[in-house]
Amino acid sequence: MEAVDVDVDPELMQKFSCLGTTHKDVLISEFQRLLGFQLNPAGCAFFLDMTN
Repeated sequence: MEAVDVDVDPELMQKFSCLGTTHKDVLISEFQRLLGFQLNPAGCAFFLDMTN
């Protein structure tokens, strides 16, 4: 698998660190909300899994 070079927005990372939860469904829902619902839940789950 080829590595993907992605710049992570520090503001987005700060918002996630402030959530105070590790519950995957909550993180997916909040990630989708933060992105303005431009990404479906499966896409959000993919990116969250890639960062863990």
